[in-house]
Amino acid sequence: MEADRPFAAAGARRRFRHMPAGARLEFVGIARPMERAESADGGPIHYRVRHRTPLWRPGEAPTLALEVREGDARFCV
Repeated sequence: MEADRPFAAAGARRRFRHMPAGARLEFVGIARPMERAESADGGPIHYRVRHRTPLWRPGEAPTLALEVREGDARFCV
């Protein structure tokens, strides 16, 4: 079963996906909207990063992999 749950917070759009093999969380940083974007895609983004973790067993420490997919993520990571 996959669950895809978007949520928003403080200048970034986030999407969490729980999958049978683990979980994925994607952050997309956007400029603070002062006025409505003219383009259909909502305007430019600052960064897009993805965190992934495979399932882990009780007693094991989870591992987290970070992938910068687009832009300048220095304030995100």
